[in-house]
Amino acid sequence: MNEIRREPRIEVNWPIKVFLDDKTIGGIAKNINQNGLFMSCEEPLFLKENYRISIITPDHRAITIVGKAVWSTFYAMDDKNESVCIGLSFIEISNKDRHTLKEITQITTEE
Repeated sequence: MNEIRREPRIEVNWPIKVFLDDKTIGGIAKNINQNGLFMSCEEPLFLKENYRISIITPDHRAITIVGKAVWSTFYAMDDKNESVCIGLSFIEISNKDRHTLKEITQITTEE
């Protein structure tokens, strides 16, 4: 199946934190654009739920977004999988953070 996105995603390896009601879980953003990201994390997230996430960029700026979990490998995992892969669609991001993300992704795609 070919994916069609308005904005291409760039490959990254940025640390993230997912803030839950009672704890914070860590993970890694694997690819990202201004509208969403693909990440692996320590624990599964519920589909169609919103999560507040902090993404640490290469220049150590934190971008905070609220994203909706739209797909996950958790539901197809076997006993050997150690991390969960999740796709998030951004539903809240400040103009400043969107601009920062746009700058970083443009620089990365031009290199």
